[in-house]
Amino acid sequence: MNTLQKRSTGYAVLGFVVAALMLAIPLSAQGQQESGHAGHGDQQAAAGNSEVEVFTPDADGVVEIEFSNRGFQYTPAAVQVPKGATVRIVYTSSGRHDWRLDGYGVGTAVLGNNQTETVEFTADTAGEFEFYCSVANHRAQGMAGRFIVAE
Repeated sequence: MNTLQKRSTGYAVLGFVVAALMLAIPLSAQGQQESGHAGHGDQQAAAGNSEVEVFTPDADGVVEIEFSNRGFQYTPAAVQVPKGATVRIVYTSSGRHDWRLDGYGVGTAVLGNNQTETVEFTADTAGEFEFYCSVANHRAQGMAGRFIVAE
């Protein structure tokens, strides 16, 4: 193969790679937008689409849920409990955060790194509520989740 043929083959391969990348980038961005993970500002949308973890009461009628956070994301991000259950929230903070549920008027104090607090209440009103961090603008940054009380 002479130099001209090698150069032509190299250009053809380069052209193919560029074309493949041009097709892949718009498809990747479209997939991110559809999944709710297009960027940092879509964290609330992502929390809204989270898989719901369903909890059932123990023999004493208590549902215990252990919450934690990683950055501005709670784990679990969406929970469901049955109406009438006693709910015990055990929240361990990673950083300076709290856990609030206005629909029931409960929440932890603002906690430091690796601090834990427990709150307890009766889930006596069915519906979907938002829990969130009330520190600074953490809620606006997506530090929120769904708390569902099912009939």
